[in-house]
Amino acid sequence: MASVKDFEIKTDFTIVTTFNNSGWRQYGSRFAFSLDKYLPEEINVFLYYENMENPVGYSERMRFLNFNDCCGQKQKKFENLAAPHEAKKKSVGQNSSDYTFQASRFAHKYYACEHALTITKTRYLIWIDADVVTLRSIPRQWFYSLVEEKKYWSRIGRGAKYPECGFMIWDLTHPQHKSYWSIMESMYDDGKCFDLPEWHDSFIWWTAEKIIKKKISKEISFNLGDDLKGHAFVRGVIGEYFDHLKGERKNIGFSPERKNYFVKQIANTILRIKKYI
Repeated sequence: MASVKDFEIKTDFTIVTTFNNSGWRQYGSRFAFSLDKYLPEEINVFLYYENMENPVGYSERMRFLNFNDCCGQKQKKFENLAAPHEAKKKSVGQNSSDYTFQASRFAHKYYACEHALTITKTRYLIWIDADVVTLRSIPRQWFYSLVEEKKYWSRIGRGAKYPECGFMIWDLTHPQHKSYWSIMESMYDDGKCFDLPEWHDSFIWWTAEKIIKKKISKEISFNLGDDLKGHAFVRGVIGEYFDHLKGERKNIGFSPERKNYFVKQIANTILRIKKYI
């Protein structure tokens, strides 16, 4: 298999995700299989795996990278930095299922993206959570509908609440790119995220956006959501091709909120059958 640096640029987009051994067995393998099956063949994917063997049997554009080799030192340093803050929250009765202050858990996403920035040669970097499933073939041009000139960050907005960050796109040629990632670096490497009211990645990405917006007095985000509460991922344009199996949805295999999608699929099947009656 060719090394990451050897791949040819065939598109403007690169996708990145990460998972550990448990995540791979529970949902990551389905993510990789469905994405490799339905993604336009010229789009490359960086998949950072942790504490497991390198997965095999995928097309060459699926680039599996060892998270510990690429990001392990920085992740470990952050975990040490986070330990007293997270311990303090637990000591005052934080529920173990409450993600609000689980900074170490969600830092994997940041450090995978940070490393991907150093090796990608495309204009856009796309993050997709590894518990996402690709549902059908994606047209090449569809990805261009998810970005807008002069907007740095495409994300799924939920109104006054922080965005749904299971799917995000950054324009690496945008004039605010370096400033944005400088803020993110300070949040994690310098521990400034612990000054925030919430420490999970969605709140931190959103905070960086707001800091830049205040500084330049301009919007830098392109909204892919409907600005409503709930499972915004599947209700908007992203839900046309992806399902996000958040939480208990992993156990049932789909998002019940996708009822309109299933109705459309059933209707289309009936119409196809009628052609032969």
